[in-house]
Parts: sequence; structure tokens; C-alpha cells
Amino acid sequence: MLDHISNLLLVYKDERQQLSYLLIVFILMGAGIALGRGTADALFFKRYGIEYLPVMFVLVGVLLSAISVMYAAFVDALPSERFFKIIFALMIALLLGNWFMIRLGASDMVYPAYFLLYEIASELFLVHSALYLGQNLVQTQSKRLMPIILAGSQVGVIIGGLFLAGMSRVLGVQNMLLVWALLLAVTLAIITVWHSKKGVSPYFRAGRKERSRLRQSINQVTQGLKFMKTSQLLKVSSFALFFMVILTYVLGYTLNRIYTDTFETEVALGSFFGLLTAMTSALALIMQIFISNRVIRRFGVKKVNLVYPVTSFMVYLGLMFSFTLPFALIGSFNKDSIMPAFRRPVRNIFMDSLPMQIQGRARAMSIVVVLPLALATAGIFLWFAQKAENPSLFLFPGLLAALVYLWFNRKMNKAYAREIVKNLKQRLFVPEHQMLGVLDGADNTLLKDIEKGVLQEDEEISIAYSSVLSKAKPERAVTLLPRRMLSASVATKDKMIRMLQPLGSEKLCDKLRREIGHGDTHLDATLYKALFESGDQVAQQKLTGLLRSESPRLCAAGILGVLIYPVPELCEQAKEEWVKLLSDSRPEYYIPGIELAVPGMENYYLREPFFGMIQQVLVQMLDQPISRFQIAALKMIANWPTDNFKAAQASVIKLSEHEDWKVRREVIHASHILSYDEHEEIVHRAIEDHHPDVREASVKSMAARYSDPRQWLISILSECQFGSPRARQAMIEYLIEYGTSAEVLQSISVAMAENALQMHNAIKLLDEEEGHFTPGIILLRHAIEERMHELIDLSLLALQSSTHDSDIEVIRAGLKSRDRRHFSNACELLSMISHGRLISLLMHIFEGTGDSHPGTAEDVFTSIDDILKWIADGTDPWLNECAAYLNTTLSSKSYA
Repeated sequence: MLDHISNLLLVYKDERQQLSYLLIVFILMGAGIALGRGTADALFFKRYGIEYLPVMFVLVGVLLSAISVMYAAFVDALPSERFFKIIFALMIALLLGNWFMIRLGASDMVYPAYFLLYEIASELFLVHSALYLGQNLVQTQSKRLMPIILAGSQVGVIIGGLFLAGMSRVLGVQNMLLVWALLLAVTLAIITVWHSKKGVSPYFRAGRKERSRLRQSINQVTQGLKFMKTSQLLKVSSFALFFMVILTYVLGYTLNRIYTDTFETEVALGSFFGLLTAMTSALALIMQIFISNRVIRRFGVKKVNLVYPVTSFMVYLGLMFSFTLPFALIGSFNKDSIMPAFRRPVRNIFMDSLPMQIQGRARAMSIVVVLPLALATAGIFLWFAQKAENPSLFLFPGLLAALVYLWFNRKMNKAYAREIVKNLKQRLFVPEHQMLGVLDGADNTLLKDIEKGVLQEDEEISIAYSSVLSKAKPERAVTLLPRRMLSASVATKDKMIRMLQPLGSEKLCDKLRREIGHGDTHLDATLYKALFESGDQVAQQKLTGLLRSESPRLCAAGILGVLIYPVPELCEQAKEEWVKLLSDSRPEYYIPGIELAVPGMENYYLREPFFGMIQQVLVQMLDQPISRFQIAALKMIANWPTDNFKAAQASVIKLSEHEDWKVRREVIHASHILSYDEHEEIVHRAIEDHHPDVREASVKSMAARYSDPRQWLISILSECQFGSPRARQAMIEYLIEYGTSAEVLQSISVAMAENALQMHNAIKLLDEEEGHFTPGIILLRHAIEERMHELIDLSLLALQSSTHDSDIEVIRAGLKSRDRRHFSNACELLSMISHGRLISLLMHIFEGTGDSHPGTAEDVFTSIDDILKWIADGTDPWLNECAAYLNTTLSSKSYA
């Protein structure tokens, strides 16, 4: 029974314990939030009335902004469970303090304080819970388990709401604070016990920090504001969020005004809020599980993005027509059920279309700037509007906010597609041919494009273009990269300094010296290394202090400086410190030690004791379960000056099947230390890897053995039909990247089309085998058809370097489309392109017209045995597996 439920929910056996733990934690937190919400509203409204709610909106905005800045400044320094413990401990203390003050009756100010405590805590729990899950689940787990865990939170809200509704008359609303504190204490105990057994959250990684965490946090927000200038989607979504907050809080004020007028006592109001929370949460849970995903899939995110503003507009119209309890209940359903079911997932999808580096800053800007500003606006407006007896005076502005929100959501829909296209172009584009153009000096426009890329706000894009500029125009990079570094993060500065390091100039050294002390020790170490390798005499004076530094990275920088200048009186001390670093068992010590094995240090690290110690550390890193350590070690082995590294061979071979594609790619670069047969086996297996970067590395490794790799690739593509379509794609892209002529690529294109026509003919024969229509034939037919379409796409890919490249790209998209009209239009456009032989072959496949190649006539395949022999003569792994399966279901002679 348990296995059946696990399979139904896509939960693996080894995940059951962790999922049970997370469900319990989130159910308890959800129940506590429900208790806090109901009690905070009831206690505040019955003491201060609805008229002071606008003031609370303003205070919530101010406090949320300040606390968010502090939270962002320190949260990445601690594992999320440890930060949870701090939050829970503070919440328990504050809840007990609030309860004690309420019992004493010393001051009525305790009720607004409790209201503010709940509002801030609920937002903080929401943000930190997402971070906690991110540090305990990998992405593949999140896709499967996140809906279950969040559903657990909704279950907790339902339980808490029902408990409040049923027990507030027995225990009293005030004593529910103790119940919430008890739930927090239980949750804290469970988290503590779990992590005492399981250790720190497995995917926690302390962020690199600037010397001032507060300044770092504020910079995140200001950079988010700067991104609004370049991202239309971020700009309109920020305005949409502003008006959404206004309409939601005005609606909340309106609903609470009706509820407080309807229920006269504190107990009655508390019970009602508990029941209302349970009901709206239950409806939200049902919609999230059974409706939201299906509606988004059926109608698309753009249409669903309009649901909440439209329903809010209708609710406001209803309340203007009838300011009564039934319409208030409909408003609560809209605010607490429809919004979480539709608005929140859709907004997350929109935010995910932004570049990854913008997303965090956009969210920080929303919490620190947009949300507090909207709350303050709503609060100030309601403070003046509530004095009027006519509710339409504050309902009409809410209605207007809903209309403006709808208008901005429509603009978001328009910006959504443009944002995706822009980011895909920026992120998937590899500007290598631009670099060649700059080097040739043929096109000054290319240099301007690259310089614009360097100054991009998105730091990942800026790094990519900076790398190109530093290779193409180093004299320009020396001027432009320091300019970009002024607004860059510490990590990006570090990468840019490494690019500038080989360029060297006195002007550059002055700029690097000024950067020292403005980042973390990692950045300072990189700066010192760059200065030492450029022979800077001013920096040389710091060597003694660096050798004595407690920071292993600064000490390593000092070692490098002493040995490359050299400074004879400090050499022995530097060697002793180097040995200490390599001997230490802690990664933060031995990694800076092995990073000293750089060009210019061969006279030291190729001799004992350093040579043996570095090899030992590299093997240790290869055997670590953390992929970033493995990648760092493989990169060093890839640049190892000798092929003699037997101690690492077994580990490198094992890592060739690692689940992380980055590790598999680096294995190819480091495979020169293996025997010839082992190297060939890994490289030939990698050519069929599912990740394109691994296949690209494999092709380059195979091509490196030939004086003219293009001739070798042309031969195996045109004559041998080597490998699967994705392996051939890597080879074609290699040829395109290295400037193969259009005539040669056209011949390869024709070869791909001829192979596709062979598969078309094989499919026709299999379709005629009605008497042998076994599962094996069905599988083989589908596999051949899949390969046929992939080869058609490859034949067109090879043409994208021709004069029809833009048309070919559109044709490829149309042929991949499942829309019959797009497919037909693509075929029509294809027939207009003057690649006679190629068009004839492809049109024969699509429409049964055109001439067959003499070598690929239909009579080549006269039986299934002919198809099996043809597959066996090829090297496509998947087709060979399908043919082998067919042989187990077909009573014919096996050739596969």
C-alpha cells in the first residue's frame, strides 16, 4: 500500500523519511500561521477597530523593508536550519512576551505590536521556507516533492483554522498565542533533532561576502532597480505588483470592515476567522492540486495571468452593488483562494523568464521597495478615505487599481515573449566568430557590440563578452573591464581580474591596488596574485605580512609572490607555509595550496615534496562527493604538465559516468593521463552524451589527433554516417564554428538528407509488414521515424551558414512545430530555396515527390532482415538496441 502511494506521488523509497519530516514541519508551521492570522485580526480589530488598519499597513511596510534588508544581509552566511532556529527562538520569546503583557493588561499597545509581529513573521516564514527547501532538495526532487510539501502547509492552515474556530471559546483567543508558541517549540525541536542526525543542509553553500553585509544587501536592491532600465518585463511586473498590493490590501480592509461590523464579540470574530481561514485554504488546496496546473497547461500563462485582476474587478463591482457579508465571503475566496492558486504560480513563471542573476535582485527589490511603497500608499489612502460613510469612496479607487493592474498584466504578457527571446539570444549565443572578426580587424561594429556586452548589467553575460574582449583586444580590455568592475559583485570582480592578470600594465596595476580591501579575502588574494605576476614592486612590500596571514588564500598569494619574484630571504618560509597548506585536511586550506601549481611555478611544484603532495590532494578531491571539488581537480589535471599521473586514473575513469555533466566534460579534458584505450573508450562514449557541452568536448578531443580535423569530420559525416544524430550535430557545429566553406557544408547536408530518405524507405517497408506487426516492429518504427526527423533537422542545420541562413532557421522551427499549418508553410518555404538536390530529397520525404538517389531507392530494403543489417552496419546506439529487441520478438535471422 505504501509503495503504491509512493509511486502515485512520484516519491522514491529513500526519500520517504525526508518527505515525512518536511511534511510535519510545514504542517506545524501552517497551523501556527493560521492561529496567528486569526488571533491577530480578532484581538486588534476588537480593541482598535478597523479605522486603525491603514496605519498598520504603513508600519508593516516600513518594518518589512528594514527587516528584509537585515535578513538579506546575513541569511546566506548561515545554514537555513540554523537561521530557522534563531527565528523560532525569537518568535517564541516575543509570543510569550505578548501573552504576558496581555494578561497583565498593562497597555493596549500590545495588540498592534502583536498584529505587526504576525504580519512580519508570515512574510519571513514564506521567504525562508523556500530557501530551506532549496538547501535540502535538488532541482529534480523539488519538481516532484514541492507540491506535496506545500500542500502539507495548506493542510496545516486548515487544521489551525478549524482548531481556532472550535477551541477559541474554550481556551480564549488570547491563549491561542501559547498554542502558537507551543507549535513553534515543537517545530524547533523536530528541526534540531533532524539536523543533529543528518548534519547541515546538504546544499548549503555560504555566499561570498563583502566586508559590509549591510552594504551588500543594499547593493542587491539598487542593482535590481537598475535592471528595470534594461528589462521591460521587470519594469511592468514591478508596476503590476504595486497595484496588485494596493487592490489586495484595500480589499482586505473592506472585507475586515464588514466582518467586524457583523460579529460583535472577540470570541465570535476569532471563531469566524478560524473557520474562514480553513475554508479558503481548503479551496486553495483543491485548486492547486486539481485545477491550477491543468488550467495553465490548457490556456497558457498569459491568459491565466489575467484571472486574478479580472476576478478582483468583479468582486469590487459586487461590493459596490451590495456591501454585505455574502459578497465579502466571495471577496475572501478571491483573495485567499484564487490568488494563491493562480496568481502566485503564474508570477513565479514570469519571474523565471528573467536571467537567473536578475531574479534574486528583482525579488529583493520587490520586498524592500515595491511592497512597502504599495503598503504605505494603500494605508495613507485608506486613512483619509475611511472617514467617509459611503464605502464607494474607497471601493472605487480599489476598482481603479484592479483595472490598472489588469492593464499592466497585459503589458507583462507582451513583454514575456520578448524577454524570453532576448535572454535566449544572449545566453545561447557564443560570440567566438565575433572575436575572429575583431582579430581580423575587418569590422569595427563587432568591437562595439562586444564592448556593449561587457557593460551589460547581467553579470553572466558581461563575463562572457569580457572573456572575448580580453582575447581579441587586450589593450581595450585593460580600460573597459575596470570600468565594469566598479558596479560588479565581488565574484564577478574576481573573474575579471583573472582575465586581466596576463595583460599587465602600470595603469592596470594602479587600478588593482586601489581595489584591495574593498571585497573579501578571496578577492584580495586574486588582486595580489595579479600584481605579483605582473612584477609590481609596490605589492612586493606586502609579502611578509601575507605569509603571516591567518587567511589561507592570502597566505597562498604571499607564497606565490615570494617564489616568482623571487625573494631569497623568504623562500624557505614560503615553502614551509606551502607544505602546511597542502598538509591540512580542510578544503579551505589545501585548495589554495594546490592552486599554486600554475605556469611559472614548475621549478617548485614538479619537485618533491610538493609534487607528491599536490597529486595526493588532487586524488583526494576527485574522491570527494562534492562536484565542485571534482571539477576543480579535473581542471588542474587537464593542465598537468605530464601524462604520468597513475594515482588519479581510476578516479577519472569512474567520474566519466558522473551525473553532473560538468564533471563528465572535465573528465574528457583530463583524459590525457589515461592509457590510449581508456581515453578512446571515454571519448567515444561521450560523443553520445545527452548534454551538448560534453559532446562538443568529445568532438574537439577526437579532432585534436588530426592535423586537419575538418577533413576527418567531413569524411565520417559524408561517408561513414558515424554515430547518432546528436553526435553528428556536435560534429557539424564544430565545422560551422571553425569556418568550413558553404559548399562543403552543403555536401554534408545532402548526405544527412540521403540518410533520412533511407529511413523514410525503411518506415514504408515496416508499415507494410502487417502480418509481423509485433511490439518490436512498433518500437523500431518509432525509433527510425524519430531519427529521420532529427536527420532532416541536421541537414538544415548544415545550411545555416549559407545565404539562406535566416530562412533556414525559420524552416527548422516550422518543421518541428506540431501545428500542421506551420509545417505546411515551412515545406512551401523549403521548396523555394535553390538547393536542388537537397530539396528534391527532402520533398520526397514530405510529399512523396522528387527523385530518389540511385543509392537509396526503395528496392534497397526488400525485407526486415535488410533493415536489420543496415542498422547493424551503422553506429547508432539506440537503433541497435531497438533492433536487438526486435530480434527477441521476431523469428528471423539476426544481423544486429
